[in-house]
Amino acid sequence: MSQHSRFIRAEPAGARGAVFMLPAVSANTATIRAGVQQVEPELLAQMKEVTGLDIVEICRHNPEDLVNSSVTQPIVYLLGYAYGRVLESHGIAPIAIAGHSLGQYTALALSGAIDFLTGLSLVQARAEAIESVPAPPGSQMVKVLGLDADEAERLCAAAKLDARPTTIVAAQEVILSGADEALAELCGQLRAAGAERVILLMGSGVLHTPAMEAAAEAMRDALSQAPLASPSVPVASSTSGKIEDDPERWRELLSRELASPVRWHEAIAATPQEVPLLEVGTAGELAELALRNDSSRTVATIDSLEAVTRLDAALTEPAPA
Repeated sequence: MSQHSRFIRAEPAGARGAVFMLPAVSANTATIRAGVQQVEPELLAQMKEVTGLDIVEICRHNPEDLVNSSVTQPIVYLLGYAYGRVLESHGIAPIAIAGHSLGQYTALALSGAIDFLTGLSLVQARAEAIESVPAPPGSQMVKVLGLDADEAERLCAAAKLDARPTTIVAAQEVILSGADEALAELCGQLRAAGAERVILLMGSGVLHTPAMEAAAEAMRDALSQAPLASPSVPVASSTSGKIEDDPERWRELLSRELASPVRWHEAIAATPQEVPLLEVGTAGELAELALRNDSSRTVATIDSLEAVTRLDAALTEPAPA
């Protein structure tokens, strides 16, 4: 269970609405394995039918497969959807939803814009598209702290180097990726402009860059015939950084999200600020980030049925006199 699954600060009784945050990935295989055991058998059967994955068997006997995108991404989608529905069954409903990268598909499924099986098929196609793109040699990622995100984006565009933002994490936190030499030159410019820290990250940094154009094109084909409707609650896109409600606009955004930066900071800013933030699924990173940005905000990670029960109790407790 995640260390963030406790309810961090309770609202007064009667505050049952929340912003649901849907994560993209999880490196915590223990949380994934525990979560799978709590999913309704009907959803597990539907997942096996659509993807061919028997995730209960994978978790029990082949947990090493959980590092593969083609396995992990459908599971992250499944767990986010399953826990979202459990929250709703406890009367804790989303008044808005934001999905981080892959989490946009889960957000749309919870909002009714796509059905669960359609979303699952699209997530599987997305994982396959990602795995079909080889990582370019000599690429890496860095995190830049202490420089305004808009200024970092402007400097990246002006530099005209083979380096670019991949994730706008917070107001002064941006992840960049690119070729080694170009990234080193760009980071020097960012430090000169006032960046406080530049941290080298693990990974090749291909996702959410133009290197993924072929994968984005594959998703455009997969999405072309997928039935999409308007969301029943506001859904913020991490591709546009805005609340989006038009189905065809969503089709366009999902078609290009693999080759576009993640505008997470803007997406969360577009949602209501006065209600709890719930990270629904397997990660905990989005909850951590939310607390770093605003330590007074009510934040919880819902990664187990027990976490739902604790949250339900916290929201039901009478307010202090």
